[in-house]
Amino acid sequence: MATNRISKFLITALTYLCGISCIINAGWVNAGDKPHIIYIMANDLGWRDLGFHGGRAPTPHIDALSGSGARLEGFYTLPHSSSTRAALLTGRYPYRFGLQTN
Repeated sequence: MATNRISKFLITALTYLCGISCIINAGWVNAGDKPHIIYIMANDLGWRDLGFHGGRAPTPHIDALSGSGARLEGFYTLPHSSSTRAALLTGRYPYRFGLQTN
């Protein structure tokens, strides 16, 4: 019975300390320190359709973003939009939750 009380006290104290440290550290982050992330997702868009990949469609703003930011060239996706969106939201492969088809 005493070990149960001690373990409950330790868990409560640890949770309290973690919460306090999160609150204290949250005030140290300035808005300028956070990264600016723009994620562009389009349906029915081929790899060579954009201007920075040699496509004929005029995409000057996307080309400018590509030139000044990070481009992720190695990726995995399925040809269906629902499985791709589900993988993006969950961080898991679509095969893990059975979304191989639309």
